[in-house]
Amino acid sequence: MSKLSSKALQLLVQASKSSDGHIRRVRTIAGLSINTDNQQFVTQQDTKSEASWQAALNDLWKAGLVEPTGAFYEVFRITRQGYEQAEKLSE
Repeated sequence: MSKLSSKALQLLVQASKSSDGHIRRVRTIAGLSINTDNQQFVTQQDTKSEASWQAALNDLWKAGLVEPTGAFYEVFRITRQGYEQAEKLSE
């Protein structure tokens, strides 16, 4: 697996701690929201912040650590490999 950014690792660990193992990605007129059930990640509604968190989610997906659950790529669930990686990071 290629090296993941600190934001990607943070997103992975928080998703592994959430009650459902999901990461939600929603774009509204107000901007991009990427969150788990216990944390919001895009805290500044500017394009640079949105781009960096979107890249973190994309990197997790490319690495096979999360997978989309629907047709619109708004909800991602952590995979077995994702849980294993998150456990290693939490040790």
